Order: sequence, then structure tokens, then C-alpha cells
Amino acid sequence: MLYFLSLIWARRTQFRYVLKELFIALCYTVGVSLVPVSQAWPVHYFVWLLLFRIFMLALSNLFLFSMFEIHPDVKDKHPSAIKFLGINVLNGILHVVLPMQALGSFVLMYTMENWHYPLLILIMNSILMLLFYFPKPFKKNEWYRVLGDGVFLVPAIYFLFEKIKDVLL
Repeated sequence: MLYFLSLIWARRTQFRYVLKELFIALCYTVGVSLVPVSQAWPVHYFVWLLLFRIFMLALSNLFLFSMFEIHPDVKDKHPSAIKFLGINVLNGILHVVLPMQALGSFVLMYTMENWHYPLLILIMNSILMLLFYFPKPFKKNEWYRVLGDGVFLVPAIYFLFEKIKDVLL
């Protein structure tokens, strides 16, 4: 809803570039963190780091989708990152962000007692890297959407298995 309101505002004020990817990634991060953060105030720096990494995952995911959907975005005149930044800049951003996210996960896994959360982000990031570095097989039948959206189910699957393990043991 906020995104659509921002589009209406952008049209009325003649503001040409509302990066939908940036806005949606921010809304997603706020949406998944609002209740936990409000319940655990003051928040440890690790939580802010985790939220930043979730934001970067969401943004990378949306940038990937923008690259996969360049032709419909241009045809429909959607204000997207691919139109504003161009494919080369977006490609460069993902060439930096995705490996840095993976490296950050490895560092956190080896420096933290609870290495499960960095591992989850590493798995999520690895799926996005697979889509980015090997896009061709995922374009057919829009499999990039299934994997790209499915990335955000990884934590739910992990917590489901944790609950099953707790019940069975």
C-alpha cells in the first residue's frame, strides 16, 4: 500500500524515480522486524546488523528480479532500478553485494556462538548468487521467481524443523 501511495505522490509531484526495489526492501525489512524489535528494546547491535543483512538480501533479490524483467519494466514504463541505474551498474552492485554478504556470513559464523542465523543468511544469499551467476536455466517458466521468492522461506523452514525436533526429542 505504501508503495502505491508513493507512486501516486511521484506522479503528482513529477518525481521521476521512485526506486520500487529500495522501497519494497525497506518495507519488507521493517515488516519482519517491527514486532521483534519493539518487544526487545533496547536492541543489541547484532540485531541491527542482522536487519541490515536482511535488507541487503531483499534489495539484491529485487535487483535480480529487475534484471530478469527488464523488458516488461521498460515496456510498462515502471520506475525501476534497471531503468534508473542501468543494467551495467546493477550488475556491478550485485557483483559486489552478493559476495560481500557471503563473506560476512562466513565471518559471523566463525566469530559467533550462535552460528545458525549467519548460516541461514548464507544459504539465502547462495541461492541468490546461483540465480545471478547462472541465470539462463532459471529464465524458463520464470523459475527465478520461485527460487527468488522461496529464499525468504528458508528461515521458516529452519524454525519449523527446530520445532519438530523439539517436539520429537
